[in-house]
Amino acid sequence: MQQQKAEIDAQLDACRNETLACRAVDNLGVMERHILERRFELRGVPRMTLEALGQHYHLSRERIRQIQNRALAAIRTEVETSPIGGLAFA
Repeated sequence: MQQQKAEIDAQLDACRNETLACRAVDNLGVMERHILERRFELRGVPRMTLEALGQHYHLSRERIRQIQNRALAAIRTEVETSPIGGLAFA
């Protein structure tokens, strides 16, 4: 019984974390969202390298990496400051 409860709790945590992360991604700017979707194969978008994204946006690979890191930091901040963020990724 205890193991079954732990499994259900883990599934609920995973679902909540995914919902928070998706909501945070949706709140990003268009370019940031597209970069993350392509870097991490989100929402069925094929993966692209920093180099390929740089060519696509006419930016350097380093600039794409900076945008990616800024977007990830924004997601982290939004999740941590959400009302249930303290429970996320526990």
